[in-house]
Amino acid sequence: MIAPIQIALVLLLAAAVQAKKYTVWVGYGNDQRLNINAMIPPALQIHPSDTVLFKIKSTDVHTVTFAPGVKPFPDAFINGVIINVPIVTPTVFTGPYNGSTLATSGLMQKGTETEKWEVTFSTVGNFLYGCAIHGIMQNGTISVVPETVEIPSPGKVRAEILKWVAKTEKQAKDVLKRAQMSYKPAEDHEDGTKTVFVRMGYFEPPYFEYLGFFPRKVKVHPGDKVQWYGAFFHTVSFLNGGAPPSLVAFVNGKLQLNPAIYTPTGGLTITRTGFINGGLFTNPVTTLTMTVGDIEGPIEYTCLPHYTSEMRGILNVKPKST
Repeated sequence: MIAPIQIALVLLLAAAVQAKKYTVWVGYGNDQRLNINAMIPPALQIHPSDTVLFKIKSTDVHTVTFAPGVKPFPDAFINGVIINVPIVTPTVFTGPYNGSTLATSGLMQKGTETEKWEVTFSTVGNFLYGCAIHGIMQNGTISVVPETVEIPSPGKVRAEILKWVAKTEKQAKDVLKRAQMSYKPAEDHEDGTKTVFVRMGYFEPPYFEYLGFFPRKVKVHPGDKVQWYGAFFHTVSFLNGGAPPSLVAFVNGKLQLNPAIYTPTGGLTITRTGFINGGLFTNPVTTLTMTVGDIEGPIEYTCLPHYTSEMRGILNVKPKST
């Protein structure tokens, strides 16, 4: 006769063999600075005891946040500035997740120890989740269905992801071409100077975004003006050889978005001296106009929130014509 403890052990081993691990990509990007804020696939079916590995695939920062019963969906920032600590702190599980409490990956960033987060599910039901940084534009559903329901294997799900990548990359090439031609033409002035226009970032529905400046390289002369426009959550920042400020800082005992990111600094003349920052754009209709100082040669600028995404631009300053 088989002892009860042996039967239980057999059942546990059978469950362990049957349990599977699925992967969901958090965001997607490529070396052309493509940035897609999406969960891929957006809907996934699994069985009880299966595990989902969330893995970041873009250079932007994201979260994977389950917030049952919380409305509106929680934001990583309170009032746009203060860090929402419970949302950016990873949940540590002591067992499978049943969907009754808040659970979050915390801030996920590619190339770091935070780029992966695993959740094992135990309860049948639909589990809605999203990114607490990008809100409802980046969300997904994990549907836990009974073992009797046939679902795609992890291999088939990955094959569908790769098919999505191939289709998306093909579409993205056309979007990039339109982005590279999207900026306004320069305006000449009676005094011999001009204003050149640079678009900050580019977006096309449903989720195609390029974290770049268009055009990336601009030829100007001292006295010319450069106007940046069309941005949301971008900066125009000249580091002039210095290190970029950290994204977050403690201010009055509270962890928040670093004031150095969103505070205009250094004036509106482009020079090679010190840190010059036009401030954080929070409205796409906002513009920033700066005057090229008495300098010569290429000078690089960046977007601080997307510094790790290599969002860079170059002004190539030529001497004034005689």
